[in-house]
Amino acid sequence: MPEQDVGGQKSNHFLHPVGALKMLKIKQPLAAASLIFFACAALLLFFVFNWKNPASSVEEWRAELFLAPEKGTFIVSRTFQVAVSINTNKIINAASAEIAFPVDELEVVEFSKAGSIFELWSVEPVYSNIDGTIQFSGRLPAPGFKGSRGKILTITFKAEQEAQAEIEFEKGSVLADGGQETNILKPTRGASYQLTGPLSSDLDSDGYVNSDDLAILFSNWGAPEEPKADINKDGKVDIADLSILFANF
Repeated sequence: MPEQDVGGQKSNHFLHPVGALKMLKIKQPLAAASLIFFACAALLLFFVFNWKNPASSVEEWRAELFLAPEKGTFIVSRTFQVAVSINTNKIINAASAEIAFPVDELEVVEFSKAGSIFELWSVEPVYSNIDGTIQFSGRLPAPGFKGSRGKILTITFKAEQEAQAEIEFEKGSVLADGGQETNILKPTRGASYQLTGPLSSDLDSDGYVNSDDLAILFSNWGAPEEPKADINKDGKVDIADLSILFANF
C-alpha cells in the first residue's frame, strides 16, 4: 500500500478498514431515517392531494330512482298523482325501470311525460292493470342530466279499495354519460299509500261528514280515545286525518 511521510509520520491514501466500518455504521441510520422521512412526505402529499382533488370512481357515483310522494293517504274511488324521479351526482344520459303495484288496490289511469328530463324513449312508458307493472326506458342527448328531483314521468293512479298499497321498483338502470354507459343505479325508493273509504270520516255514523265529526276529531287530537278518530289508522290523530275529513266534508 502506498505511503506518504507527513510530519515524520506515515499516512495511507486509503481509509483504514476500521474507520470505514465506523462511517458505515453512521451512514446506515441516516439512510434509514431519510427513507422514513421521504415515505412520510409522500404519504402526506398523497392524502393532501386526494383531499383537495378527490378522484372520481364508479363507487362514488350514485343515481337514485324514487317515487314522490313516498307516503300519503288517499280516498277510495278518487285519483292521485305520483312522480317517478331521479337524483344523481354523475351526468347521466339514460334510465329504465319496471315498477310493480297491487292491482286489487290501485289502477293506473294515465301517464304524463310533461316536464320530463328525457327527450327520447327507447321504450315508451307502458302499464298493465292486469299484471300490475309499469315500464319505461328514456334517453337524452348531451349534455345529459345531473342533479336532484329530475322528473321522468307522472303516473295518475285511482284508489280501488281500502288498503295499505305498496309500490316498488322491481328492476332498473341509470347509465352514466361518457362512452361506457356504466350502470350507476344504487338505491331505489318505492312508496306506501294508505287508501281509505270516504265514509271513514263519518265519525258519529249519522251518514254525513260535518262539524260534528270535526269536533270528535279535535277532541281526540294526538292519542285517540275514540278509534274512529284515527281515520288513516296510523296510531295517532293529526293533520293527515284532518285532511281526509275535510276532503269528505
